[in-house]
Amino acid sequence: MICLKTLQKSALIALAGVVFNAWADHPSGDVVTMKNGDIYIGSIQQASFTINSKFGALTIPVPAIHRLTVRSGKPDILIETDAGESIRGTLEPGDIRVSRLQDPTLPVAIEDISSIDFGHQQSMAAPAEYPSLLETNDGGILYVSLLSDRLTLETDNDSRNISTVQLRHIDSSLHTFEDELLTQFTLLDGRHFQGLLKPAHIFLQTPYLNTIKVSAEYLSRLTLDRLNDTGPAANTFSDSLRTLGNGPQMIKISGGHFLRGDHQGDGDNDEQPLSEVALQDYAIGVHEITFKEYDLYCQQSRKCRNPDDQEWGRGYRPVINVSWEEASAYANWLADKTGKPYRLPSDAEWEYAHRAGNSSRYAWGNEVESARANCEGCGSIWDGDQTAPVGRFEPNDFGLYDTAGNVFEWVADCYHDRFSEAPEDGSPVEKEGCGKRVIRGGAWSFPPHEVRSANRWRDFPTRRSDDTGFRVAMDLDK
Repeated sequence: MICLKTLQKSALIALAGVVFNAWADHPSGDVVTMKNGDIYIGSIQQASFTINSKFGALTIPVPAIHRLTVRSGKPDILIETDAGESIRGTLEPGDIRVSRLQDPTLPVAIEDISSIDFGHQQSMAAPAEYPSLLETNDGGILYVSLLSDRLTLETDNDSRNISTVQLRHIDSSLHTFEDELLTQFTLLDGRHFQGLLKPAHIFLQTPYLNTIKVSAEYLSRLTLDRLNDTGPAANTFSDSLRTLGNGPQMIKISGGHFLRGDHQGDGDNDEQPLSEVALQDYAIGVHEITFKEYDLYCQQSRKCRNPDDQEWGRGYRPVINVSWEEASAYANWLADKTGKPYRLPSDAEWEYAHRAGNSSRYAWGNEVESARANCEGCGSIWDGDQTAPVGRFEPNDFGLYDTAGNVFEWVADCYHDRFSEAPEDGSPVEKEGCGKRVIRGGAWSFPPHEVRSANRWRDFPTRRSDDTGFRVAMDLDK
């Protein structure tokens, strides 16, 4: 049950006419927003919320909660904490009692509430005694402490019993083709082991003293030592979308000269001739645009269609099934919301950012190497089956993730089959009546040859596919 103390009548009169969509304007009280648009302000008296999640019941104290959202059309709850956690589940069925100036005990159904914003001003950092970060396949994020000293992975050749102090990451993915749940252990020394987690669950404790049993089926990633894990690269930023939060994480790239194209001589004709390009400074997305970012755009734009996720999940997976035209429209929407010149990167900018100063066959070197990218034959647990959530592989030397594999990425250029046709300043190639646009980077369903640094594909700007997404770029002030 929720009890809400209302403000005095004089205070309510003083607040008349105030627009409440900017919560920062009234941080001293809690705000209950109803789906019919009514807003009630006061103080939540309930000490905690118990949410039934995939991992059992979690009790979250109200002082830790930043926002509670009821998903439209169903009584599913999203709790976001001040420390940045996101927890999904359901509340027990029943009415919520809200105290108001009139009808002080009027019952309100959970389904009628849109959100509750909590006005307590606390800056709660993630507690250091909970050093692991759990990411679930429904977009949940939770700080945890691992309760096991050792974990067992059954591989093709043997059974490995590994001490948890040796682990850096644990990733899981359900292969839809084989209906097999694969787990990957990444050790601190960089080695990878893949197989079946035995038993297929992990016991964890939350900062709120809940003990949870997380099945590998629902585990996306467990970062064992988030306190020492590699953080964002230098020169990263994220522009404000006003009341909608922040836009994609971007990184500033210092311009310079580089040779674009096939340095090894085993590529395709459209990767020739090697051509020197001189680029100005610019910014580019650290990750491919995710479903979470694109779905927000679709919520705000009547011109947007919600792309199909192939039942692989949305959240932090790269958005797929978007055309070049739709990718360009998203970049234009970002530009409108932020007042910054967002756009698709040019082909030259994309390759320069991907190479990060090297001239090797792949972003990391001349050999494929295991689990460096998601492609058919790259040695990851997502290979040839589906996309991986963004950021699951080591970044390149510029701090960019997933430029090799995962999904092809639309760039601005009209397709041209010789680099001699391309401008020396790296600007996009444009042609009247352009029939096809360039896509870069290879994808989860393509072999390693297609994730080479120089590899280029092209397709119709209206094409949508489960192997193609995009990232954005932006001009920087000179």
